[in-house]
Amino acid sequence: MNSSEEVLKASQKIYACKQEIDSRVSQIIEGDQLFGSISIQFTLEGMSECCFQRVISWLYTLYWEAGKKSDIKFLVELFDTFDLDSSKNLSTHFYLVQSLRTLLQHNIANKDDHNSGVQKKCSEWFESISGTSKPENDYDWEKSLIKLVDEAQRFLEAILKCIQSIERDESKDEIIKQWNMRRKRYFSPWDYDNLIREVMGDLGVTKDVVRLRNRYQSKWNEVLKNSSINSDFRFELKKLILNTLLDEQEMLMPLIPDDIISEFGIAAGSPEIYKLLKKAKNIYRIDSELTKEQILARLRADLRTGNNSVKSPT
Repeated sequence: MNSSEEVLKASQKIYACKQEIDSRVSQIIEGDQLFGSISIQFTLEGMSECCFQRVISWLYTLYWEAGKKSDIKFLVELFDTFDLDSSKNLSTHFYLVQSLRTLLQHNIANKDDHNSGVQKKCSEWFESISGTSKPENDYDWEKSLIKLVDEAQRFLEAILKCIQSIERDESKDEIIKQWNMRRKRYFSPWDYDNLIREVMGDLGVTKDVVRLRNRYQSKWNEVLKNSSINSDFRFELKKLILNTLLDEQEMLMPLIPDDIISEFGIAAGSPEIYKLLKKAKNIYRIDSELTKEQILARLRADLRTGNNSVKSPT
């Protein structure tokens, strides 16, 4: 069997395994699926590097977007319980796909701890295959593609075996109860984006949905994590999004430090600037229809009458 046939055969097993997983999960978890359908195509035509890129995109979408991350993490955590991953290679595949996608399809020029970790993880994986930190030719990419598809196949097979083990376990009902508790608190990026758009539509405001989600998702998740299992998590999330949007609107007062510096003749870096901006935000919170000029006038009037702890700048 040549390499192309090997990859094709593995990809067919991946599809079959995905379908079997969705079928079984829909029977034991409230009629839902683990993965469902995705729009990206799993294609294996062209140069090996192009195929590798497309497979990474497909797997990332499967695991981290269309797939329910909370479900996958829950099942991966059970690998040890059912002795499905003694080498720990399968558990790391889930996160490796995320790192490879970041390395190949995002800018990681900024060498912070996160980007350095991504670079290290991917380099070590490539080195284990071809002896180099990154494939240097089509043959290296071909070997990496074969390895990636093989790991994906074995990972999904382990997920399927884990689900089958749950079905046979004498503690099945308790495991499924814990699973449901975990997944009720989880929202995919698509779920978040749709709810953000819904709340913004109700408020009549327009913002960068992805930026807002990336900035606040971890904070929202923490609140949901600590909520009662009997909560309506969708309703609670909508409230969190609404409060965040209202706070963001308050932050968008038409005033910046340069305006304070120019109006009051304060040197840049002075703590007086922060004090005046804080007071300006309180003024704007009470009346968000005020213009920049009106806010500055209020600040000037308050300083003249002494209605402020900040000494009037000269």
